[in-house]
Amino acid sequence: MEVTRDAIRSASLHGDSATVVFLAGRWLRDHPDDFDVIYDYAKMLYKLMRYEEAIRVLLDAIERFSDSRWGLYNQMGRLHDFRGDYPIAEL
Repeated sequence: MEVTRDAIRSASLHGDSATVVFLAGRWLRDHPDDFDVIYDYAKMLYKLMRYEEAIRVLLDAIERFSDSRWGLYNQMGRLHDFRGDYPIAEL
């Protein structure tokens, strides 16, 4: 199976978390700076309740993509909300 950004985006739009995590993990090995895929990857990791992995992905992206920190922090807040950590999500 060929891994493409379109396949990852399509799976993300259809809420297919496991497919996104599988494909994005492969894609990011060769394209580690693909911000959109990193964003979708982190979101789908936490939807699969793989919170610690998602947090690591987001923290790494926050460090590397300073121009997009607001969106990454927003996603981190959504992760904590999804997890039920409401006080942390507010921060």
